[in-house]
Amino acid sequence: MTPMRVAWIIDHLGQGGAQRQLLEVGRLLRHQVSLQVVSLSTRKIDYAAPLRESGIPLTLVPQGSKFSALSTCQALATILSQLQPDIVQTWLFEAGVYGRLAAFWTRRPVVIAAVRNTIDDLRWHHRLITRLLSYGTSCITVNADAMRSGFVSLGIPESKIRTVRNGIDLRVFPLLPRDPEAVESWGIPSGSTIVAMAARMAAPQKDYVTFLRASKLVVAQAPSTYFLLIGDGPDRGRIEAAIRELGIDHRTRLLGVRYDVWTILNNIDIFVLSTHFEGCSNVIMEAMAAGKPVVATKAGGNAELVTDGRTGLMTPIGDHNAMADHILGLIVNQELARSMGLAGRQKIENEFTIERTVSETVALYHELRRGIPQGG
Repeated sequence: MTPMRVAWIIDHLGQGGAQRQLLEVGRLLRHQVSLQVVSLSTRKIDYAAPLRESGIPLTLVPQGSKFSALSTCQALATILSQLQPDIVQTWLFEAGVYGRLAAFWTRRPVVIAAVRNTIDDLRWHHRLITRLLSYGTSCITVNADAMRSGFVSLGIPESKIRTVRNGIDLRVFPLLPRDPEAVESWGIPSGSTIVAMAARMAAPQKDYVTFLRASKLVVAQAPSTYFLLIGDGPDRGRIEAAIRELGIDHRTRLLGVRYDVWTILNNIDIFVLSTHFEGCSNVIMEAMAAGKPVVATKAGGNAELVTDGRTGLMTPIGDHNAMADHILGLIVNQELARSMGLAGRQKIENEFTIERTVSETVALYHELRRGIPQGG
């Protein structure tokens, strides 16, 4: 029997949660379908080699300015005409525009748009484009239930929206003991409490400033605490200025973009994610898989990962006082922190495995291919 042909189209293969998830899902999915990945960038290619090493065919399409939109669509249409996929699935916004237009143009039977964030991330004209393209789209997948209402508010039928949550490949995320050499390499004394946040340094979504303000309050009461900031982006200069203004530069370490996030998570005590909006956060899942208690803002899908009071603690968005109180509570009560970390690991094992994500994805593909109506 000929395997189902699936084409995935994504904005780029640079560092990002969507790209990591594409790689992890693709590694398992390729054993069940004939999978081809197309990326709309020849520059951001961090995940290109891992994809190819996993045996997943990859095509890179150079994307120019917005004035070259037609040539991008034509290039994608040519690729889809050659591949003749049964399923076209786009990842992220630009791929969702160009990829869906090319799929409509070449009359692909099933077209899916995988959305990775809430509509808060979309400007007004992007919201309009999202609504217009939905008419020819078979299904829109979101990775958190909290995202659904936003897309319904754009006029997209709820029956067209399906939740397929992110997953973790626990085989490559073992629980490891603390590594003193790693901690020493960050310039942190042995025996210190380490609190970390990992996110792209970009406003308005990622709110490092609230985390830093909370950090100042924590240091005042727990002076042996150090803070790790993992990531980079256009807001780095503003974040560095905030660290200096708050007077916590001696307790803060900026590690930049790292490819050993798992090693870092295994060597911290508490993980924090301060954001204004969020889908299903990969880094929260990774922190939970590492057995760490999580302090997160009540944004988007965070509450679907963090069970407040059991696997971590939730704070109001932008409330640095509440965030500091929760961090201090976990520092003081190490047994609570340990139990929350273990409960978080168990939740990932029970509900957020990569195998479950792949199973739900394949089931959706078969359902749509059978032509089950998905609404308007």
